[in-house]
Amino acid sequence: MHPRDDEYLPWRVAKRIEDGEGPVKVWREERKLTAHALEDQAGLDDQTLEAIESERTDPNSRVAGELARALRLKPFQLVRYSRRPKC
Repeated sequence: MHPRDDEYLPWRVAKRIEDGEGPVKVWREERKLTAHALEDQAGLDDQTLEAIESERTDPNSRVAGELARALRLKPFQLVRYSRRPKC
């Protein structure tokens, strides 16, 4: 399945990412996928996915593309944007 160009960012996803959760994990749970299912669909091992979901490492462009495909997103949707400093 291909990403939808008209898909919006659900508030619950935006809020979780803003609150500090990793975008890959948030989107995986939004898509109702288990970690194992996403590993299989993206061709990753469990250690790699866990490191990406916990944001200990960033995926390279190939892995980001595979994750995006498996999650029916575009790769840029898996990137955390910088937070504005709180005053």
